[in-house]
Amino acid sequence: SPSDLNTLEILPQLVAAGISALKIEGRMKRPEYVATVVRIYREALDRYYADPRHFCALPEELADLEQIFNRGFTTGYYLSRPGLAMMSHQHSKNRGVLLGRISGWGNHGHGRYQIQLEKDLRVGDGVAVRIAQGENTGTEVAALWNAQQGRLEYAPAGTVVELDLPGDPQPGAPVFKTSDRMLLSRAQESFASGSEGLTIPVSLEFSAVVGQPGHLSLSDDQGNTVSVDGDFRAEQAIRHPLTAERVKDQLTRLGATAYYAQNFRAVIDGDLMIPVSDLNSLRRKGIAALEEARLRRWASAGRAGLAGQIREPGAPGTYPISSVTSQERRLGRRLRTRTVLSVSASDPVSLEAALEGGAARVYFGGESYRPFGEWSLENIQQGIQAAKNHGAEAIVSLPRIVAQRETDAYEQKLRAIAELNPDGFLIRNIGQAHLLRQFWGGRGRLCGDYTLNVFNTHTAEALEGLSVITLSPELTLAQIRKVLAAEATAVEWEWEIPVQGAIQLMVSEHCPLGAKTGGGAGQMAAGCSMPCLKCRGSAGLQDRLGLIFPIRVDTQCRMHLFNSMDLNLAAHLLALTKLGLSVRIEGLAHDATYIGKATRIYHDLLFGAARGHDPERNCFATLIDGLEQLSIQGTTKGHLHRGV
Repeated sequence: SPSDLNTLEILPQLVAAGISALKIEGRMKRPEYVATVVRIYREALDRYYADPRHFCALPEELADLEQIFNRGFTTGYYLSRPGLAMMSHQHSKNRGVLLGRISGWGNHGHGRYQIQLEKDLRVGDGVAVRIAQGENTGTEVAALWNAQQGRLEYAPAGTVVELDLPGDPQPGAPVFKTSDRMLLSRAQESFASGSEGLTIPVSLEFSAVVGQPGHLSLSDDQGNTVSVDGDFRAEQAIRHPLTAERVKDQLTRLGATAYYAQNFRAVIDGDLMIPVSDLNSLRRKGIAALEEARLRRWASAGRAGLAGQIREPGAPGTYPISSVTSQERRLGRRLRTRTVLSVSASDPVSLEAALEGGAARVYFGGESYRPFGEWSLENIQQGIQAAKNHGAEAIVSLPRIVAQRETDAYEQKLRAIAELNPDGFLIRNIGQAHLLRQFWGGRGRLCGDYTLNVFNTHTAEALEGLSVITLSPELTLAQIRKVLAAEATAVEWEWEIPVQGAIQLMVSEHCPLGAKTGGGAGQMAAGCSMPCLKCRGSAGLQDRLGLIFPIRVDTQCRMHLFNSMDLNLAAHLLALTKLGLSVRIEGLAHDATYIGKATRIYHDLLFGAARGHDPERNCFATLIDGLEQLSIQGTTKGHLHRGV
């Protein structure tokens, strides 16, 4: 797991760089973590803006960040390429802070140990003790003892204490403080009331006239104004007329909300009576109306901000490459009368194997994986010609990631590829669609990869201009059917899904192969010895079950991680083709032998399926078994039936 990002000490550099918003990653963390980290960064930013020249992170802030959760800290790529130091190789969970080491056994039986504390410790804190390399076992402190003071509730740093610990740790074993009861309590108090620490100023104005309901207007600091009426019509008072002070007391009780009364004004026409219950109801209705107004304004602003990025159907936008022509629609309808077998290939030899195996469409020319060489313009031109010689579509794949430093060279190469007249391009992120729009136009087919995360027709419409869309491999069969049933009539797409091969799980600037064994930061420019050139695609990450997740390293020193098990949907091929889906073999993690055999088998299966034969019948058992034998670590049906 990565070490935790901690930029508290470099906040001035981040602000100076022009960063206008900070994101705190709170997913998969407890609410106390979020509350603590938000508090610390909020206070640090306020302190920086108040006195930039003398800003520094406070020791207690750094200590609280370390205590609330840490697997070690890193500043990521902000200052340098951290290499091996970026990852937490020993602990994937919270390691806590070092509390001390076991100095001996306690005086009150087995399981009690003596420690000289390096940090304060209280009853209720969490501790963990190292019982083996990389393995800790934890407990909550139930009691503390000291030879001079007896039983304690609290012991400061420097005290020698005895406490009960699980497992069978030996003297010298490190003990860690994994949670601090007081720190957690402080965090809980910040959100226990529901206000989450927010204090939004509001102005309230109340008016009452005999025979009419009480009227309340509220306005906030963002210009939102709402008005509500009570349920009770004001009556002439007999003994205790309504006063402005009494109304203010009831209407400004906002303690359990995110608001406080900055201004209050009451206009009461005569001696009137309105029940307290109606005033309380009026306050609640007013706050609810203000909440709704604030959310509505935020949603409107959000839609306006996205208008230039995610287009409405039929409206101009940033990312459409071109309008779908009538010719493209006819082509789409024609293709959807048959299933197209597509194959992605990572090198020229694999590309040739796919074509020899019967692929009707080939994706190639994206990332170049070491040690197989670069996808040069010459190789791409040869690939385009080879595809045409086999009667297949030649679709040039674009890289998943292009950094700013690579943009100029990448755009120059892309323009040169366009002049080679491929049948189309495989777009793998939205920015590529925007770039292609500038010079590609409607000269060929534009295909969307599954990396665009198309889950529904709304996304497809926002990406209008694509004629082939590969659906997300995280969709279930039921969800795929729903997408196809909801297809808009204005645009004809060819839908494709991956059915075979290793799905790419991650792309990372961090290269564990180079960082661990290359002697550098995992990049050639940083002194890496390039072990990726020697392993010939055989490297991987091994999980606790012993499964190996293949690693490929591209020529930009990015790590591409693939699933340990190959996707294999051959047994469901008939059901998929009946839906009109095209199918793809993901071959980026595989060699030419795998791709050639898998392509031939799927070609034969599709040939039989087109004639109504069920791949689950015995006549296809040999072919399907051949696919299973290609995958040494076994196969998976992915999310086809079980979802995410």
